[in-house]
Amino acid sequence: MKKYLKNERGSQTLEFVGMFPLIVIAALVAWQILMAGYTMIVGEAAARDAARVASVDGNYEQAARNSASGLYVSSRKSDLGDSVEVTVTTKVPTLKIPIWENPNFEIEASAIMPVDSGEEDDD
Repeated sequence: MKKYLKNERGSQTLEFVGMFPLIVIAALVAWQILMAGYTMIVGEAAARDAARVASVDGNYEQAARNSASGLYVSSRKSDLGDSVEVTVTTKVPTLKIPIWENPNFEIEASAIMPVDSGEEDDD
């Protein structure tokens, strides 16, 4: 029996098998955090683009969808008198993990732009 207790053959394989799932889980969590960051950056850019279009009475919803292509985007506009605010909500793409229920993460970004009156100052 002492012969088998001092034998270390296969210990590296056991360590690898024990650590591999933890490494995979850490990689998946890191990927999900990166996707949330990407969605936040794209959502902010979509809000700015939509606000620019809304300030000249354009189709701000289409501008938001075009700016954030590939992501689910919803947008709404608020008139603030001499400016317009557009709020864009984007859904973070999530990984489909069988043992974890698919979470719904949404990120909201808004931008305010002055309304273009259409009058040019000729000095």
